[in-house]
Amino acid sequence: YEKTLKKDEYFSAAGDKATEVAVVLSGILRIYIPLEDGREFIRDFKIPGTVVASYSSLISGDEAKVSIQARTDTVLAVIPYAKLEKLYEMHSCWQELGRKVAEFKFIEGEQREIELATLNAQEQYDVFCKRFPEVLGKVPQYDIASYLGISPVSLSRVISKSNKNNK
Repeated sequence: YEKTLKKDEYFSAAGDKATEVAVVLSGILRIYIPLEDGREFIRDFKIPGTVVASYSSLISGDEAKVSIQARTDTVLAVIPYAKLEKLYEMHSCWQELGRKVAEFKFIEGEQREIELATLNAQEQYDVFCKRFPEVLGKVPQYDIASYLGISPVSLSRVISKSNKNNK
C-alpha cells in the first residue's frame, strides 16, 4: 500500500516493534539513533528508490533502536514484513530480491564504516554530496553534521572551504 508522511512524521520510532518495510517513492527520510542525553546520531538518509526499515527489529522482534523520520513530505510503498516473508516462501524470485537487498545493505554499511575510519571531514562531506545531492538544502545542516560525526560549526567550515575550492 502507499503511505504518505508529512515532514517530521515518523515511519517508525525507537521503542516500537517494526512490522513494515518500505521503498521511498519520493521525499527524504532520516534514520537516527536517539541518545539518552537527548542528542541524535543520524545513521543514514533514505532517498527515492531506496528500501527502508528497522531491520534488526523486524528480524529479531525486539524494540527498534532507531527512529525513521520524514525530513520532507514523503511517499512510501509499504509492505508488512509478515506478507513479505510469505512471498519469500511462495517463489524464489522474492527470495532473490530479499538476498539482493540484504547484500546491498551489507555493502552500504561496510562502505560507511570504512569512510568514517579513513576519511577526514572534508572528504566525508565530498562523498556525502555525491551520494545524496538531493538532500543538500532540503534537510537542516545539523542533520548532515550529525551524519558526518562532526559539529555544525565544523560543517560550516567544511562547506565554506568546499565553496572556495569550487570557485
